[in-house]
Amino acid sequence: MFKEKIGFIFLLLLVPSAVFGGRPLSTDDAGVVDRGSYEVELGYDFLNDNTDAESRSMELSIKHGITEKFDLGIGIPYDIEPDNGIDNVELAMKFALFNLKSSAGSFVLNYEPGTSEYTAVGILTMETGPVVLHINLGYTVLDSDEEEGLVSYAVAVESPVNDKITLVAEVTGELEDGASESPVEALLGLSFRAFDAMAFDFGIGGGLNERSSEIRFTLGLTYGF
Repeated sequence: MFKEKIGFIFLLLLVPSAVFGGRPLSTDDAGVVDRGSYEVELGYDFLNDNTDAESRSMELSIKHGITEKFDLGIGIPYDIEPDNGIDNVELAMKFALFNLKSSAGSFVLNYEPGTSEYTAVGILTMETGPVVLHINLGYTVLDSDEEEGLVSYAVAVESPVNDKITLVAEVTGELEDGASESPVEALLGLSFRAFDAMAFDFGIGGGLNERSSEIRFTLGLTYGF
């Protein structure tokens, strides 16, 4: 059984067109992977930034539930264009703080091995009728003595159409000290649950000001076991 699971993960890596957060959102939710379970996400991203430079990348993330209130994850990005290979591997620890009837909160700590850079993110998830709202507020300590830390924020909405399809939307941004304008991005997309343990997704978005990317396209899949 273990060999079959590992084989499936490597099969995903071979899919040519197939981090942390519920794909296609980059906004994280307050949920923690069930104890003893795994969650695998594989995504492909195309980005045209505000200098008209194009980039293409893939990312594999694997999360494992350690307890009912704590999971560990690793994110492995691969830059296709420019061809930089594996870069900026990220480790993540998520702690569930509370879980009420219509709301949940958690705390995530992300770290890039080999650097002194890490990010702390507070997450709030709320259910209001058929709509689920996720709010993230983070602070990144940069791997540089010359730059101040970076504040980031994200707000996302999920709205189920039926038991298979969920529509999603988000706004994400950063607050930079001394900058007259900071990057703000928006994304629209959907997730399609093909099987109980597998979902496919895609999203399209872009920047809301001149400091942001021109356009972003993402697609991927999520598999749990």
